[in-house]
Amino acid sequence: MTRLRACLLWQDLCELFAQIDVNGDGTMEWEEFTSYCVEAGIVATRRIMAPLKHKFVEHTNYVDRTSRGSCIWNVMYARELSRLFVFEAEATRVKVCCAPSSS
Repeated sequence: MTRLRACLLWQDLCELFAQIDVNGDGTMEWEEFTSYCVEAGIVATRRIMAPLKHKFVEHTNYVDRTSRGSCIWNVMYARELSRLFVFEAEATRVKVCCAPSSS
């Protein structure tokens, strides 16, 4: 993946996070996530001809070898740090994802 594509992916993820975090508290609660999924599904069935902006595609280059379970408890984006924090239910550590630099 080129640095430009990585930056564009990061920007898309931040935009998606902002759309899902409806109360603007910087964290993604389960209710916000499921509400977004249901709403996106309803929109997709109404506009079959128009594709959604975001579509899940499994990327074979990214394999998570650190998860201890499939239950993500919380996700928080710190804009001032350009970091995404992922809290998993059974994990003993917080995952920190860094935004790729644009240079």
